[in-house]
Amino acid sequence: MERKIVLCVIMFWLSTTCMGCTAHSWYEGVKETKRQDCYKLQSASERNRCLEEVDGASYDQYKRERDQMIKEDGEK
Repeated sequence: MERKIVLCVIMFWLSTTCMGCTAHSWYEGVKETKRQDCYKLQSASERNRCLEEVDGASYDQYKRERDQMIKEDGEK
């Protein structure tokens, strides 16, 4: 019985700890896909503009803006 409780606590801790890493990994993965799409553009100026847009926001900035939008939406 005690062993099951310890296992449940460990599983809960692991799942909540990994959630933040997963969101960050997804964000970086999407950015990398967009970055690869930028390299497919023929025009150097379009490619540079695209890369600047993709690389412009860090995950922390994205998360702050997302949290702010959720907060504002919840206040309506």
